[in-house]
Amino acid sequence: MEADRARRARLQTELRQHQATFDRVLTAYGADVMVQCNAAIGAVWDKWRPLVTSGPTKGQRRDQPVLAVEDGRLTLRIGAGRPPRGIHTPLRRLASDGTRLEPHWKHDAWVHGAVPALRAVIDGFLQQLPPGVGPAA
Repeated sequence: MEADRARRARLQTELRQHQATFDRVLTAYGADVMVQCNAAIGAVWDKWRPLVTSGPTKGQRRDQPVLAVEDGRLTLRIGAGRPPRGIHTPLRRLASDGTRLEPHWKHDAWVHGAVPALRAVIDGFLQQLPPGVGPAA
């Protein structure tokens, strides 16, 4: 029981660090971050060409996810006509059972394509942060 609590606390701390890092990048570079993140997602979607696997639109290309800042809040929209999800960082979220960090979406193109591409974009911005604004600030 105590080990579970410690692990959950560690995961929440890690998630807060991811969020703080992304917030610093977003504050420093603003809309450029969203433009480059969405371009990275677009490149992955063009390469992977993910398809809807069930339902009335089966076989059609899956809508490209889009990151945005709406009303000061980071959001992820994963389909036309679907409401955006408020998120803290585009890379991961705490699983509903609180036992692990997981991608926001489990689609292969997102997990194996978009998340690494987003990580590269964020890391590129991190390397450009002026002294005193980086992750340790």
